[in-house]
Amino acid sequence: MEKEIDSDAAFYAELSDNPDTSLYIYRVEEVEDILPQLDQGALRGLLAGGLSVTHRINGVRDMGVTYVPYVKQPYGGYFRLKEMDVESFEDGKDLTDIKAENRSPALVGITVDYLTRYMQGTSKEQAFSIPIIGGEKARKSAEKLGLKPETVGGIAARESEKIPDYLDQITGLDDTSIKAAMNLASFDCIYRRGIGAYFPLDHLPEMDSITIGNIRTMIERSQRFMNRYGSAFTGMNTFHGGYTEVIAFGDCDTVMQNGLWDFKCSKGSPTAKHRLQLLMYWQLGLHSKHLEYKNIELLGVWNPRLGKAWTYPISKLKEEDILDLQNRVLVFQLPLKTDKDGNSLNRFARARVWRHLIQQWEMTHPKTPLLDGPLDPFIF
Repeated sequence: MEKEIDSDAAFYAELSDNPDTSLYIYRVEEVEDILPQLDQGALRGLLAGGLSVTHRINGVRDMGVTYVPYVKQPYGGYFRLKEMDVESFEDGKDLTDIKAENRSPALVGITVDYLTRYMQGTSKEQAFSIPIIGGEKARKSAEKLGLKPETVGGIAARESEKIPDYLDQITGLDDTSIKAAMNLASFDCIYRRGIGAYFPLDHLPEMDSITIGNIRTMIERSQRFMNRYGSAFTGMNTFHGGYTEVIAFGDCDTVMQNGLWDFKCSKGSPTAKHRLQLLMYWQLGLHSKHLEYKNIELLGVWNPRLGKAWTYPISKLKEEDILDLQNRVLVFQLPLKTDKDGNSLNRFARARVWRHLIQQWEMTHPKTPLLDGPLDPFIF
């Protein structure tokens, strides 16, 4: 028999030491009319303590089990690829044979992104801030958890000590700089997915000339692209003030003048999921504390591997599609609860709150359950 649900008073008193938990926590009367309107992905996102933009779009599956279903879009997406304008930055080089490179496409892509930022004038520490934080996280996690040196976490912590050396070696687009940039970028995954996602550098072969050359070409293309569309604004990649209880974290690639851009190093054109990602970033930005997002007129995808830039004017979006995005996908009806300093409960605590709220709702509406499966939270 399932454990009896705690009373509100007992539950909230046990959950938080903050004397005013109403700053952080929704009450059932606040969400009673909202919960039945949410799709399964949004509800499961609440039970996870919030999703990233990517997880909301793609869903979450593990070992054949769907924990969060993917977002369903209108047929063809909220806008079609053929509706986007495309500009080519041709240089006569074909970089579409990804298998010829001896590093993963994802690692190549973020290396191009970070090194481009540096080459455009951003300091190394700022351009590579995410992998630097990932390295710090590796060291702290290894120390806190007492990880043995031979474990993945132990290796990550040890290799992260080389980060200052990698930074010193980055001076331009020479071979040494590109190798150091990729080694540094490998710590990005620790920041985003945890220490277990790290792949030890000493397990990889030496970067070959094809991979290095392709990265150099993609950065040179990106420099021409940014000279055409303008330098990137800094400090606007996150959406503080715009997150919701469903979309609790995520960051965009670049904001340049009147455009919000995503960098993709894939060998294909932007997909419907890529285009949805841009729309979500734009809306999160509009609802954030960053007023500059109100100047956005274009959504764009820059692909340095293909040497092409796609743009779409937001003025062409249909009002009903924007409302569907706001209410069904992002769920702005449930803004992320924070105190006056912008602090919120951690994901585990938020997941417990939403499990409690959904349990309460389903007990009072036994004939109309919210979920199509068991009430199991899943933190990933």
